[in-house]
Amino acid sequence: MAFGDGPIRRLDAIRDALKGQALPRAMVRAGLIVAGEAQRRVTTGGASGLKVRTGRLRASIHHRLESGGRNVRVIVNAKYGRIHEYGGTTKAHIIRPRVKKALAFGDGIVVTFVRHPGSKIPARPYLRPALEAKRGAVVATVRQVYIGPLTVGGVTS
Repeated sequence: MAFGDGPIRRLDAIRDALKGQALPRAMVRAGLIVAGEAQRRVTTGGASGLKVRTGRLRASIHHRLESGGRNVRVIVNAKYGRIHEYGGTTKAHIIRPRVKKALAFGDGIVVTFVRHPGSKIPARPYLRPALEAKRGAVVATVRQVYIGPLTVGGVTS
């Protein structure tokens, strides 16, 4: 009489959980869920009000395991990611051309530099709302991957 794959997969999952492999796997899945939602929020704009021009901000959102796989951190590498999430002010600065000798504007204006007065950028959160929106899915995933294999008949062993 064959047992089938079900009990074997369950035993493998219990072994992985006991060996400490299940928690990092659960954290990776949780990081993917939140990072994916943050990328979706940047792409669609939605309530965040972000407009995608190059896709750099979206592409810079990823996750990283920390503390030996016990924690996951969702990271935004784009240097302007923080100011969009929390808002802020930029200082006055001079803008110079990078490649050419001058800057050209659509009105036929050509200059060698521009004095930018600075900007006040409103908060357009995309990362914190992503975590809030996916909190239930993250908890369910961690339970399923990490705690699920250790339960028998609904009772944790």
